[in-house]
This record gives sequence, C-alpha cells and structure tokens, in this order.
Amino acid sequence: APRPGKDGWYEYFFRTNVSRAPKVLEDGSLDYQNIDWFDTVKQEDKLAIYHPAEDGIDGYNVKGEVFPAIKGKDQQVLHGEGFLYNPENKTYYSKLDGWIELEGEKLTVSSMMDVEEVNRALGNITYDGTVHVKGNVASAVKIVATGDIIVDGFVEEAYLECDGNVMLKKGMNGGSKGYIKAGKNVEGKFLESVRVYAGGAIRMDYCLNSDVEAEGKIEMTKYSGAIVGGRVTSGKGIEAQNVGNDTGKRTYLKVGISKAANARSVEVKQKIRKIGEDIKLIKNNRAELEKKFNAAQLSTMERYMKSEDALFGLEKQLMELMAQRDEAEKVLDEARRGKVVINRRVYTGVDVELNGRHWTAKEINNVVVYTTAEGMIDIYRNH
Repeated sequence: APRPGKDGWYEYFFRTNVSRAPKVLEDGSLDYQNIDWFDTVKQEDKLAIYHPAEDGIDGYNVKGEVFPAIKGKDQQVLHGEGFLYNPENKTYYSKLDGWIELEGEKLTVSSMMDVEEVNRALGNITYDGTVHVKGNVASAVKIVATGDIIVDGFVEEAYLECDGNVMLKKGMNGGSKGYIKAGKNVEGKFLESVRVYAGGAIRMDYCLNSDVEAEGKIEMTKYSGAIVGGRVTSGKGIEAQNVGNDTGKRTYLKVGISKAANARSVEVKQKIRKIGEDIKLIKNNRAELEKKFNAAQLSTMERYMKSEDALFGLEKQLMELMAQRDEAEKVLDEARRGKVVINRRVYTGVDVELNGRHWTAKEINNVVVYTTAEGMIDIYRNH
C-alpha cells in the first residue's frame, strides 16, 4: 500500500505557549505577580525553521501497477513583522531585540523598553513598542506606547496609554488623577481612584472609587472581589462577587451599547453607502460606453480601462467594509444581550442600568441581574 508523506512543520526556537494567564490562588484571586507575559529574543536570533512536506512512498500490486502516494501537506508561510525570512534555508530571524508572539500563522517581534522604574527624574516615556517597568511608576509621569505597558510594581497618579494591553501586576492607586487608556485589555490586582478606558476587557481583583469603561467584559476575579463606589461601564457585561458596601456607598453599573461601538457601526454603514453609490455611478458610466463602442474600441479606451481598475478597487473595499459591519453588528448584539452578575452580595446604594433600563438595590441581596429579550430587567436571588 502507498504511504502518505509527512506534513510540513515548523521548528521553533522560542516558547510558543506563553499564555499570559495568571495562576488562580487558593482564595480565588489571580497571581499577576508571577504571570508569564512574554518571551524575549535578540536581534539576529534564529526564530524558526520550516521543514517542508515530504513525498510519500508509492505502492504497487503484484502486477507491478503503481499506486501513487499522497504528498504531505505544506503549512502556510508565517506572516507578521519584526523578522527576516531566508527562503534558501527556510529560516526566520529576528530583526530586533524585543518580545515575540505567535498567533496562528502570524509571527510578531516587537521592540521593548526595559526600565527599572519611572519617576519625575527619569521623565515621561514615549516609545514605539512595549514598555516593561520592573519597579514602580510614580505620580505625575506619563507612559505612551504603541505596544503593551507592563508594570511589575505599584502605579501612582500616572498617565498610561497604549495601543495594546496594560498589565498592572500590583495595581494602581490613582488618587483621582491617574488615567489608563488601552487599545486592548487592562488586567491587574486592583484599581483605586483611577479613570480607565479599555478597548477590550478589564479583569481585576477589585475596583474602588474608579470611573471604569470597557468595550468588552469587566470582571472582578477574586472570590471576595468587589466593585465599591464609582462608575463601571461595560459593552458586554459585568461580573463581580460583591458590589457596594454596608455604608451604602453609591456605586453605578452600566451595561449596554457604548458610544464608541455605536459610532463605529454608524461610520462603517456610511462608508458602505458612499462606496455603493460610487460603484453604481461607475457601472452606469461603463454601461453608457458599452452601448456606444464595441469591445475592441473599449479595450483601447483609457477612460474605460481605468474605470475597470477603479471598480475592482471599490468592490474590494466594499467587501472589507461589509466584514467590518458584520463585526460591528456582532459587538452591538453582544451589548444588547449583556448582563450583570453579582455572585455574592449587592448592597443598598447600588444602581444598575442595562440597555436603558434601571434597577436600584433597596436591600442587601445576593442577585443576578439581566435583561430579557423584551428589554425588561429580571432579578434572580442566589441562595
């Protein structure tokens, strides 16, 4: 019988299984201090070698008739940034010092700045890449990065902004002046008196007197994790163990379609409408020309040939925008179905808004709060 060939495979020279997931401790909290966040590489380091698919071994019968073997399946070529590829030896090399990440067939090497601590003496940091602070971040300093911001120590009244994730291994006490803006997720031990915006999710042990907003879900992960005071807004849902406190601290939770998500949906629909009009106009102009001239004449007409290229480009843009529209609608639908889950206790002084509907805790309860398909709020008491 024929033997199939071996499939192509990659041999990697860095850790591909860095999960960025904190370990769950016995008390239900997450160990952010020892989280495995990234693997690092140096310029010219060998990152990977591709071993091509192999031919199989043909089979044959007693008459000498050959049964061709199936060749192994080749893998996709890695794409991304921060590396060089040598096609002769099918080897990938790092272009720079930094941290490395593999997601499917996407390989990314990003530059990283390592600093011991950030304070007024060092000054503000603006960096094209990831910033890793091994110590603390003091008050009145600013860190702006195109990658992630990772802080091993405590953060005071600082300003943190990045296109990626913000990881606070020990937490942040912003003194009502601290601010975080992340393109993706914000994670860490705690937030106290901080303003936060995350394009993705927010996961903390607890949140105190903070103004927090996330396009994704907001979770207080510790068994006793709480939201006390402030305003917490999510596009996909909020889950905490306790909300409010026994002094009746005013605490506001809101789940629903965010202004940013709604704006994205409106914007992409407007672009689709505009491109649709442009496509219709070009097609009408082409149809008029096709009535007046034959195919041979049209093939030499610069105006007609350019319109064909323009039409191809617009139709490609339209397909991309329609995919963005579908994603935007998915986000809006998740927001409409978002819920608030309070696993242990909710106190008086807590207000909940779900897609325009309001509920106020008038007594101490263990509850789950969510909206029905009709937009009404249902309350389930956990016993």
